[in-house]
Amino acid sequence: SGRPMSFMVVFITPNPLSKISWVNRLHLAKIAL
Repeated sequence: SGRPMSFMVVFITPNPLSKISWVNRLHLAKIAL
């Protein structure tokens, strides 16, 4: 389970910082699963 909306928001934002946070969230999502 997770929040797909947060992933979509990060995808839309072109900031490089958000890209890093996206990778971190992906890593956390894998752990959560």
